[in-house]
Amino acid sequence: VHAVRPSVARLALPHGRPHRQTSEVFRTCMRRPKLLASTIAAAAALRSATLSQSRVKRGRVATRAKATMAEADLLSSIIRTKQKKTDFKGARVGLYFAAGWCPMCTAFEPALAQFVEATRSPESNAPPVQLIYVSSDMDEAAAEARAAALGMDRVDFAMAQNLKKTFKVWSGRERPEFGDGRRGGVPAIVVVDRDCGELQYLNAEGEGAAALGKWEDAGAW
Repeated sequence: VHAVRPSVARLALPHGRPHRQTSEVFRTCMRRPKLLASTIAAAAALRSATLSQSRVKRGRVATRAKATMAEADLLSSIIRTKQKKTDFKGARVGLYFAAGWCPMCTAFEPALAQFVEATRSPESNAPPVQLIYVSSDMDEAAAEARAAALGMDRVDFAMAQNLKKTFKVWSGRERPEFGDGRRGGVPAIVVVDRDCGELQYLNAEGEGAAALGKWEDAGAW
């Protein structure tokens, strides 16, 4: 009992000032060992819960910081096609993997354009769609021309290569560079959240325009 008495004293008198009611509680604990033990256990549980809440709060802050950094990395790599800066807030954002030389891509794009336009109409119940072009074109000039023709912003060449490897989507022509470990070719859309995490994979190469019907309403930035 004597060994634990200083800990209880510190718990009961956090500022080192005597208090009649606190002293009475302390003396009662000394006369009743079971009450003393339960008091110490309760204090330990309270401290553990406080530390746990603190760790959770720090974890949430770190997660928000990571998401903000990932979003900043993606947005900083975007090359604007239009004069006006695209606003992604409140939109469902998709990475459009495609190439101008790809006949399946060019055949898919009229339906894609109609779909995007429909999501932006007042009659739409879902958030609007914004697409970012991830080019599999032969060079930067071709990528720039293709993005301009589609009216889309695009990511720069380095980010495009990273996104292909991250989401395992690249064209057949790029197999010598990336290998055979892809899950699909072009055209394809990967719907992403604000920290560039995948929400959906739309296999337009295999399903064509029907893949657009699977785009979920949730996931707006």
